[in-house]
Amino acid sequence: MLREKFSGAKVRERNSLDPERLAGLVDAATLMPVDRYFKQIRRDLMMLERPVGVAGNKMRMWYGYSPYDPSIIPQLLDIHRA
Repeated sequence: MLREKFSGAKVRERNSLDPERLAGLVDAATLMPVDRYFKQIRRDLMMLERPVGVAGNKMRMWYGYSPYDPSIIPQLLDIHRA
C-alpha cells in the first residue's frame, strides 16, 4: 500500500483505494469552496457584483457598479489575490 521512494518519503499507490471508498470520495466531492471564493471576490470588489434588478417593468437590470474601463478588473483581481 505504501512504498518508499528514493528520498524516503512515503507515497500512496493509486490502486490502493477500493472501489467503494473511491465512489464515496467522488460522491462527497463538491464545488462549494470554489463557489464561496468567487462569491467573496464578487462581494469584496463591487465592480464585479452581479447586476441588480430594478423595480419596474421589462425586467431591466441596473449595472451601476460596472467599471467604465474593463481593463481595471484584472488589476483589482491581482490586488485582491495579494
